[in-house]
Amino acid sequence: MFWRRTAFSGIVFGFTTGATVLVVAAFAAFVVPARSAVERARTTDFTEARRIALSEQTSANESLWLAIRMRDDGAVERMLYHGQSPDVVNSRGETALIMAADLCDDFAVETLLRHGASVAHKDPSGRDALAHAIGSHEFGPCPQTIVALSRAGALPQRDALCVRLVEAAATGDKRIVASLAQLADRNGMKDVVAIGYDSAVRSGQEACAKTLAAYGPLPPATSCGATDPATTGAH
Repeated sequence: MFWRRTAFSGIVFGFTTGATVLVVAAFAAFVVPARSAVERARTTDFTEARRIALSEQTSANESLWLAIRMRDDGAVERMLYHGQSPDVVNSRGETALIMAADLCDDFAVETLLRHGASVAHKDPSGRDALAHAIGSHEFGPCPQTIVALSRAGALPQRDALCVRLVEAAATGDKRIVASLAQLADRNGMKDVVAIGYDSAVRSGQEACAKTLAAYGPLPPATSCGATDPATTGAH
């Protein structure tokens, strides 16, 4: 009886193991192609964008702008590594750095700065990359981009910084408030911090008011359009 049970158990074990192997093989045959399809789907747009960008009708400069717009960080890195200038200007008067800052693309901004992109260039409206990072029309202020640009020597434009700080303080966005207040304080704009503090208090945003009060003593609050003659760092 014992050998019969053992034999039966062996048969069951062998059948179960074989079935398991078949199931695993079927799963792998299904999942691996599925994952490959997902990866192909993720890269199709970028591959097509690069193909179009490298066509006869598209210049190398336009390829850089397109790669930034498509957030293809690898392509941006390769183009700059192979000698593409980071300071070329597109038809709208924007440099690659301005475009990346406007998109809050921290990686592209860091990459462009590492390859020598100038923070001083301005678009036709007079806004540089830092102004775009502070007042991006698509994404709002970009804290990491702001830090990267300010470390590279960019100076904030007072009114743009003031307006965004007032908005962030009024809505209670403590992370943005802390980033903009630090930038204002570093560039001698205590009056801007005071305006932000006044906005936070009037809006009942106690956490933001506390953050801004830490930069005190603050001067009397004025308005974003009223520049204090003693303010430095604006341009």
